[in-house]
Amino acid sequence: GAITTLDAMTIGRQPAAWHGEPPMTESQHRMEVFLYAVLASPMVLSFDLSTVPPILLNPEILAIQEDPDVVSASLVNGYPANPVGTNIYIRPLSDGTFAVALINIANVSQTMTLELKPPSGKGPFTGGPDPGCYQATIRDVYARKDLGLHTRSFKTSVGAMDGRLLRL
Repeated sequence: GAITTLDAMTIGRQPAAWHGEPPMTESQHRMEVFLYAVLASPMVLSFDLSTVPPILLNPEILAIQEDPDVVSASLVNGYPANPVGTNIYIRPLSDGTFAVALINIANVSQTMTLELKPPSGKGPFTGGPDPGCYQATIRDVYARKDLGLHTRSFKTSVGAMDGRLLRL
């Protein structure tokens, strides 16, 4: 398959409006960082490093981005469980866990569902150490908060033009 590598990050700098578009918001920058982390893309920074945004110093996000296996995330078709304008990226990590980015590019907040094992029995988590697993302990990496053990699925709200980064 194709390898995805992203270009220089926009976080840390507020460029002038481009063709009438406003500069990126904090939530859009957060979404950008989450995508770089799950896609295992080098975080090329082009701003004054004395003003590094705190998100780029989050050790849990950096651990995902720097995972030694360097496996890029896969885009998982979350439809029909998830609304149009949302995407789920899943990246297996070297310790047997998974990083999951829930991305909402819509202009409204959306409720997203991460299926831990779809009814068909085939899904994003069937290749792990326990193919029969229906549950996972979930951690919000950005918030550094454990969200508990979930069975079959996990539902959460994702803000407009924002994302959530989870570790399962």
